[in-house]
Amino acid sequence: DAVMAWRTFGQSFVTLLVILDPLGNVPLFALTRHDEPRARHRAAYVAILVAGVILATFAAFGLLLAAIAVELVADAAMRWRRAGF
Repeated sequence: DAVMAWRTFGQSFVTLLVILDPLGNVPLFALTRHDEPRARHRAAYVAILVAGVILATFAAFGLLLAAIAVELVADAAMRWRRAGF
C-alpha cells in the first residue's frame, strides 16, 4: 500500500532527523567559522562519520543492548527489593 509506505518513510525520516539533531550541531560549526574551509569540512566529515558509526552500531546491536539493559534493570530492582528499598 503506497500510503503505508509513505507513512513509514515519514516516520523513519523524522526519527533519523531527531537522532542526528542537525539544529543541535549548528553551534559546533559556528565555533569553526574562523577556521579555514578545509578544517571546517574536516569537522563536518568527522561529525557525519561519528553519527553514522553510532547509528550503525545501534541498528546492528540495538536489540541486544536493549535486552542487556532490561536484564540489568530487572536485576537491580530485585536487589533493591531484597534490601528493603
